[in-house]
Amino acid sequence: MPSHLQAEYTALFLQDTNAVHISSVSGTKNYAFPPSILEVNSLESVTITFSRLEGSLPQHLDSCFRSLHTLNLSANALTGSIPDGIGNLVALQTLDLCDNYFSGNIPGHCLARLKRLKRLNFAGNHLTGIVPAELASMSQLISLRLEGNRLSGCIPTIWSSSLEEVSLSRNNLAGTIPPALIALPMLKWLEVDCWHFDSVNLPNETRLVECLRAELRNPSDATSNILGFGIENSDTDFDSFFLEIRPNLTLSLCSVHA
Repeated sequence: MPSHLQAEYTALFLQDTNAVHISSVSGTKNYAFPPSILEVNSLESVTITFSRLEGSLPQHLDSCFRSLHTLNLSANALTGSIPDGIGNLVALQTLDLCDNYFSGNIPGHCLARLKRLKRLNFAGNHLTGIVPAELASMSQLISLRLEGNRLSGCIPTIWSSSLEEVSLSRNNLAGTIPPALIALPMLKWLEVDCWHFDSVNLPNETRLVECLRAELRNPSDATSNILGFGIENSDTDFDSFFLEIRPNLTLSLCSVHA
């Protein structure tokens, strides 16, 4: 383990043996995933971001991280596939591997075992294959971010009603955007590209307001909830429309140019 990180890890362990949090490691050299972390079986949270980690993740994370509820390794230089063993981290609630160089398919059949998972972020990688239907139907999932990959195929037609944020843009998805996705009762943000899709069936404005009304528990305190989605429209040069519902539940429509 790099000596300049060793002291920082030691200090963190002395303060709290359940968590590791390291961010913004300076220098030009990359480092492998630190094996010493795997020796701390009591860890509940591991956050190592902007820290120049490279190489692949250990295949057997599940043997060490049984109590882990947060794994955030975003903004590094990690490569290889997402290990199937992540699906055995049954306590996991947040999994963030965004802005790395992971490749291969998303192991949906393994991730489906994460019954407590609320936030999943694989954005900004080199992932291929389809959006697994297993992810779309995870009952506790609030946020699913897969934008900026190389995913293809169709968007799943069945989605969990708990979802508040879904981002699928900057991929190669095609077909249609399912009406059931747009009409999810808790949805605040939906981001997709428009130019690959054949059609978009939108709920009417009244229905859209009703979908988001339940989420504004206290409209006087809310700032702004935005639902954005791509619409293919050959008569305009717009690539996306965004619907914005403000605290008074009025609806505004604005355009975004390419």
